[in-house]
Formats: sequence, structure tokens, C-alpha cells
Amino acid sequence: TLGSSYSTGLSGSGGIGPYTWSSTSLPAGLSLSSSGVITGTPTSGGTTSITFMYEGATNQAQDQIFLP
Repeated sequence: TLGSSYSTGLSGSGGIGPYTWSSTSLPAGLSLSSSGVITGTPTSGGTTSITFMYEGATNQAQDQIFLP
């Protein structure tokens, strides 16, 4: 929700953890830690498509697509 504090964790499967996370651009005001935690306060509204990528300890890359 626009203007409300947000925090959630991502999870992955396959490969060997722990996973290192990255993403395409997140909405303004949100950030993603390398451990897969999204935090922040959204500062703009709208709909977006985000691809989250994670890599396990064995360097096997995976993708997850988030479509709101």
C-alpha cells in the first residue's frame, strides 16, 4: 500500500543455500537485500513487473517472476 511500511522475505528452492538475491528495478522506496528481504515504504503507485534472481552456494542461478 502506498505510503505504508513494507517488509517481506523471499524464498527459493533448488541448489544449495544460502541464496544471494537480486532483482530488476523495484518500485520507488523499496529495496532488496542480498539475503532476500524486501523493505521500505512505496512512494509511487501503479503496477509493475519484477524479476527476482537468486543464486545458491553452488552458483546455480534461478529466476522468479513476481506479477502483482
